[in-house]
Amino acid sequence: MMLQQERRKYKRIKIEGPVKILMIDTKEQIEGKIVNISASGIAINCDKKIEMNTKASLAFTIYDGFVFGELVGVVCRVEVDANIIALEFNPVNDADKDKIDTFVRKIYFLKGIQPFRSLTDEELKQIILLSKQENYPEGKLIFTEGFLGNALYIVVSGAIKITKTFRDGRVETLALIREGEIFGEMALIDNAPRSATAVANRPSTLLAVYRDDFIKLMQSDAILTNKVLWVFVKTLSKRLRGTDQRLGDSFFTEVIQVTDTR
Repeated sequence: MMLQQERRKYKRIKIEGPVKILMIDTKEQIEGKIVNISASGIAINCDKKIEMNTKASLAFTIYDGFVFGELVGVVCRVEVDANIIALEFNPVNDADKDKIDTFVRKIYFLKGIQPFRSLTDEELKQIILLSKQENYPEGKLIFTEGFLGNALYIVVSGAIKITKTFRDGRVETLALIREGEIFGEMALIDNAPRSATAVANRPSTLLAVYRDDFIKLMQSDAILTNKVLWVFVKTLSKRLRGTDQRLGDSFFTEVIQVTDTR
């Protein structure tokens, strides 16, 4: 019962990667592939039949630098037809559990953002690995209109105000970007100056994807890059339509005001 509650407590993601399995009782070693993982356990595809309640030491890598060398698991489910076994981590220390769960929650955070919903967990993992977390106090400038852009930003918490300065000196607020939204995506598409200014409207945590890192992804995974770029194009198109509407409303308001004063 406790194990079932533990499984329900943690979210699970589908990622890829090899895993080495060492049977603790027999010392037999076999290899498999990760099917999915959570902070409570792991599902593995392997050709070897393994009995229920078998205890094994697991070695696998989620990504470079995120390595587990001897995480102990107990077989709790066997799907013979699919060559899949599921193991509960037991025992597992809180630090390892929190490390896995934090990563899984990052994947789920991106899955909740409209532009990224079409990506697989494995593809979202690549986006997470590209990104860098940055913290901005209220009023801190993130980028300035007219300067070259070099990153896309995802709002983890807080809010970002996007403004544009016009030739007559007016400063127009174009958007307030909130948690779970992206901005600055044009920096990944072209090498042009920023078309607006971004400043933290309140203390904010962002994930930044820099252009140089994105170019490396383009060179290594063209399929994922094309999916991401298409998503950005749709997001940008939607945002531009909203901006055009706001600027149009502002223009006609000014015309009416001028007409009324004559």
